[in-house]
Amino acid sequence: MLVCCDHRISIRNLRIFTVIGVYDYERSHKQEILCNLDIKLSPGISKTDDLCETVNYATVAERLTDWVGLQTSHLIEHLAHGAVHKVFEMDPRICSVRIEIFKSGCIANADGAAVELSYLRNE
Repeated sequence: MLVCCDHRISIRNLRIFTVIGVYDYERSHKQEILCNLDIKLSPGISKTDDLCETVNYATVAERLTDWVGLQTSHLIEHLAHGAVHKVFEMDPRICSVRIEIFKSGCIANADGAAVELSYLRNE
């Protein structure tokens, strides 16, 4: 008998355009960020081939893209905290969320900068 001990869905390099940055030139237009998510789900879900039995990653990506696209954050740290809370609101079967937000072109001589946060649902 097999017992599932860890069930995760991942979304990689989700491209989202949003207003992000502290400088006027950064805030004058939307910039692309890349978002990586690892979402741990409650044990025992998705044992069937029915989409209703799991968290739909396409829905998560769409809702997160819509939400982030409406934000006007100064810091990617702030945006990441808000995004994690938004993901938890989507489904009570989400146990934990790890998010990485990458902003390119914000550091000379580097590809960019990223922030990574991990949260557990506390009930």
